[in-house]
Amino acid sequence: MRKLIISIMTSLLCCGTFCPVLAQNNDPLAKASAEIIDRTNFKIVSNEYFKFPSPKEASQVFTKGKEMLAKMAVESVVLDGISKQIDSENKQSYLLHSNKTYKQDLKHYWDFYKQIIWKEDGTPDLTKAATAKAYLAFYYLIHNGDKPSNLQVGRIDENFPLLGVYADSFKELQEKFGNNDAYLWFTYELYYEEGVEHMIPLEQAGRAMEITKQILYTDLEKYGITQEEADKWLAFATSWKCFGTLFPDNTGGTVSIEDKGNWYLTIFIRPDVDRYMSILHEFQHVKDYFPGVVKERSLVELTTTLMEVVTSDTVRRKMQPNILDREILKYRHAGVNLGEIAVFFRGLSQKYNTDNYAQLLLLPEATEYIENSYDKFLENFISKYQKINLDTKTEKEKAELRNVGKALMHKVLEDAFQTEN
Repeated sequence: MRKLIISIMTSLLCCGTFCPVLAQNNDPLAKASAEIIDRTNFKIVSNEYFKFPSPKEASQVFTKGKEMLAKMAVESVVLDGISKQIDSENKQSYLLHSNKTYKQDLKHYWDFYKQIIWKEDGTPDLTKAATAKAYLAFYYLIHNGDKPSNLQVGRIDENFPLLGVYADSFKELQEKFGNNDAYLWFTYELYYEEGVEHMIPLEQAGRAMEITKQILYTDLEKYGITQEEADKWLAFATSWKCFGTLFPDNTGGTVSIEDKGNWYLTIFIRPDVDRYMSILHEFQHVKDYFPGVVKERSLVELTTTLMEVVTSDTVRRKMQPNILDREILKYRHAGVNLGEIAVFFRGLSQKYNTDNYAQLLLLPEATEYIENSYDKFLENFISKYQKINLDTKTEKEKAELRNVGKALMHKVLEDAFQTEN
């Protein structure tokens, strides 16, 4: 069983901080709750769980937000004028500094406003991740007494540049293939069966971590996060005292805080593992999340583990530079060919110039590859199950065998993912 998992703890805060009896009894969840609240600057916004609004409610928030931006713009102009009329160097310096902050905040929130996607009827399109992030920004601006918020290390909210960047694609992937047996099988083989975690030999782990670290830096730099800032995020993620309580058998996870009007994420990483690969995995989840709506979904680990397969294969190649680009490396896995998968999806990524794995998995080429791989698996599965020599069978007979395998595997996958077909 794979150990990199995603954990959604929507009731964590209720179990701890807001239940005095648990806190008094030193309940582990109460301690975990207190640590999360302290380190992520949890604030009570309302007496309810965060919930996504109706288009009408969102329009009201955006209208009020725009009014606040106009007010900030006027105040900036006023500060500019006052600073030019004051002779005192200290007061002028203070006003200029204040105005610089005003202008930065103004640009920050105008950028959010400009990313709102509007429908033809004039209402905001809340099915788009960009609109959702903008809603979060103005929702919190209004509930924070017009005081802007900024990016804080460890707290993954609307200010975090990775949040939801691939969420629209992942939503489409889930809607299109969330009940598709071939995609569910592919997810199961990559994530739940052992293999991916063994792609890097244990004796090469130290060197591999250094290469993975550079891959992490390069990825985050695309979103404006420097190496120094990346180190701070990793230090935060690996310094949780309550890790053992929340993730006793795992190497990492993501917790969603959805209480008292809040919605944001924070990441936990066990420090004695390949923390760079672990945080790449969790950041992939962050990219795929639809802001404000975090739920376990059947394909939630497909994009993350596929990214790991390609990245691990890339690391192996960097440690053995004489390997040809299309050469398929051998890895230990009973059900699928990890080396072949890495080469195929790296090729797609290069062809379409994107690391959006949800988008790649929607491509006809990817669907054909996964479905063909599933058919081959079914042929082998049923031939072993019924002790049949496939070489003696016609294509029609092989197709019939696949149908028998599909019926058997459908029940297995339905139970594993609790899907409804």
